[in-house]
Amino acid sequence: MGGGLVINGGSLEDYLHIVRSGPAQYFHRRAVLKDAGRLVARFGRRALVSGGRRALQAVEADLFPSLREAGVEHSRNVFVGESSESNVARLLEVAEARRPDFLIGVGGGKALDTAKIAADHLRLPIVTIPTIAATCAASTPLAIFYSDDGVYQRDYYPVANPQMVLVDPDVLVKAPIEHLKSGVLDSLAKWYKGGASFAGADDADLYDSVAIELAEHLNSRMMEKAGPAIRAAEQGRISDEFTDVVNMNIYLAGTIQAFGVKAVRNGIAHAVHNGLTVLKESHGLRHGIKVGYGIAVQLAILERSGERLPQLFGFYRDIGFVPAFRNLGLTFSGENVAAAARKTIADPLMKRKPFDVIRLEAVADAMDYLESRSKGTE
Repeated sequence: MGGGLVINGGSLEDYLHIVRSGPAQYFHRRAVLKDAGRLVARFGRRALVSGGRRALQAVEADLFPSLREAGVEHSRNVFVGESSESNVARLLEVAEARRPDFLIGVGGGKALDTAKIAADHLRLPIVTIPTIAATCAASTPLAIFYSDDGVYQRDYYPVANPQMVLVDPDVLVKAPIEHLKSGVLDSLAKWYKGGASFAGADDADLYDSVAIELAEHLNSRMMEKAGPAIRAAEQGRISDEFTDVVNMNIYLAGTIQAFGVKAVRNGIAHAVHNGLTVLKESHGLRHGIKVGYGIAVQLAILERSGERLPQLFGFYRDIGFVPAFRNLGLTFSGENVAAAARKTIADPLMKRKPFDVIRLEAVADAMDYLESRSKGTE
């Protein structure tokens, strides 16, 4: 197969013709990985486990003994880099050699997306084990292709959600706190994008209406619980707020994504994320951190004089996030702003109403505004 593999299909049009829902099964409890072998054995006797090196280390004490005890043979693939066509091709080559009955993806969004795309290509069940609560990738029927050097390429829609998600809070609470913040910001985007795009989605249906209602509920609970959850995680505590935020980041946000792909996947915030990927120095930032910046850009374009932007800034202060290049470790320059704004405007997410009238100058002006404002917050 090699690095030249081109994976076709998986389009939004294909996705809209299948049943939309959350993952088939979602388990969130302490020590769930000690029971993983029994839970996943229904999918077959041979598993291919793919994840980053640190992610595999985070689960190896419980996951692999559990698989052995349940009689599930397993081999490992160490994921490195991006959820790119070449990495999917490498995983498919490994799978061709080892002939698993199912795949287990372990880690963060890009490792999980790579495993999801490979499983979809092979038409094999996929079990996901997130080791950080940074995105809804473990639950959602969506994956993202990046280039090998980290630039956003396109969305990919598997034919089904993951068959099983295993969430162990003892693993997640040990992850760097930036991952939890990233998940909070990525989850919030469902409401901000959905609220802005739903009115212009003339093809919106019942699923999209349900997604908007769920996104509003997520937003109100996140505003209440995210700050306490982050402070608990900083102390290594699995509090009720931490548990709720993990479930919102992984499960509820993923289900909203599945129901409302036309409404809540649309819009400016994720397009700004994709725009920032043209800046090489952004590649070390978590997905949700860039999306959180994108939410602020969106409100600065659409609602600068309204109440929601000050409310957002207040919430960001509570979780210790400042939406500006200089606070994200990015070089603020006319060249970088222009490059990110060009990529944002060219993004497919900006082609649907009501965002199709927004021009490059509006995006660049919003970025300038956020930068100027950030100087008074330090």
